[in-house]
Amino acid sequence: MKRYFLALLLACALAPGPLAAQSVTIGTMTLGNIFVEGEAVSLPIRSASVTDVHWRVRDFFGRDIANGTAHLEKGAALIAPPIRTLGYFTLEIDSNARAPFAVVPRAAPAVDSPFGVMTHFAKGWPADIIPLIEKAGIANVRDEQPWRQIEKRPGRYDFSPRLTNYMAELKRHHLNPLVVLAFSNPLYDGDQTPFSAEGRAGYANYAKAVTQHYGGDVPAVEIWNEYNGSFCSGPCRTDRPGAYTAMLRDAYAGVKSTRNGVTVLGGAAVPIPLDYFRRLFDQGALASMDAVVIHPYRRQPEGVEQQIESLRQLMMRYGAPKPIWATEFSDTADMKKSRDDVARYLVRMSTLLLSAHVERLYWYLLRDENPASRYAPAPAYVAYAVLIHNLTGLRYVRRDESNPAVRAYVFSAGGREMRVVWTTEKSATYVLHADKPVRRISMMGDEALLTPKAGGIAIPLDNNPIYLAGGT
Repeated sequence: MKRYFLALLLACALAPGPLAAQSVTIGTMTLGNIFVEGEAVSLPIRSASVTDVHWRVRDFFGRDIANGTAHLEKGAALIAPPIRTLGYFTLEIDSNARAPFAVVPRAAPAVDSPFGVMTHFAKGWPADIIPLIEKAGIANVRDEQPWRQIEKRPGRYDFSPRLTNYMAELKRHHLNPLVVLAFSNPLYDGDQTPFSAEGRAGYANYAKAVTQHYGGDVPAVEIWNEYNGSFCSGPCRTDRPGAYTAMLRDAYAGVKSTRNGVTVLGGAAVPIPLDYFRRLFDQGALASMDAVVIHPYRRQPEGVEQQIESLRQLMMRYGAPKPIWATEFSDTADMKKSRDDVARYLVRMSTLLLSAHVERLYWYLLRDENPASRYAPAPAYVAYAVLIHNLTGLRYVRRDESNPAVRAYVFSAGGREMRVVWTTEKSATYVLHADKPVRRISMMGDEALLTPKAGGIAIPLDNNPIYLAGGT
């Protein structure tokens, strides 16, 4: 399933289209024109045919932030709008040329952060985008070490620069890799999903080879991907739960014999198929995984928390529940969904997954599939960076259900309290009990101070999630 409109970053050049009788291009001062809080914002422009241009900057919400006139000397000028807040912005030149830029929070090191993103470096993505993952505060990256690329001769395991270089770059930027162990190999079972004892042994040995080669740099591996979906071929399709459990059992034993501390993820399921999980657990699959994988794709985030609770209750019937990792999540492919809606979706779904005690969550996908040399931020990139900044280090406490039209989720730790609040209605009002001022933070990071009256604050809501820092 291709999800072109769900990327955090747009793989597109930042040059705008031509003006009517002119030509102006907007360049970059930093990769993607993504600035960190406290950095001066500046964007270079070039033109061979004009000397003066009018420009303005709008934010995510359509508000005019700054405007002015730039004079080009020798065909070049530098536009430095006075941006004093976090956010996603668009620079417009004479209402025709435009380019996005962003200001994100300064990322702080996080221990055991739940926030991750899916990438495709094993498929050839250039690694120059990796610093932007770290810049957003994302701590975890999910990618592959493909079996067919590593074992091209029986029992010989070769790790090409394509595979090792991106892993080294992730390490250099303090990013934790989750390695997907997939897919088939032409050396075994006719290049179909492993179904024979020989094929399963080959897969287990490949899993061992990956964990041996990278050692402690690989803290977690995932056994296959969406086995109950489109990534299963051959005889295994007749009994997917039985075939997967057999492969999982062998791979789990192989990985643990090499490095017992590796977290082995099992289930390989999309989205949250309870009947499929029940059949897996009937086969004893829970004993051969340290955590359970879900890919909770859905059009609307609300309701995912009930599905996850049903999965947890199902696991309890087979013993102690295992941690749940959402190793891919986003909307289902919806080509009509705007990038603004994707950003709203990301915040809402991330909040709900955290409220359901999902241990790790990986947004799909870091960048659009359309190849290009540079990267521009999508609104979702900024929304994710702001969410990570506001919720890192906090734990979910409760949902405030005083108003059924309002979604209000409370997170706290060490005396710090944060709410994520929105409504699925056209509008609603959330009344927050407070005797001190509360910071209202938009999903893009700009802030306002709200002062209580008579022990409360009435806060208007729409479909843009907000953060409320403080309160009672």
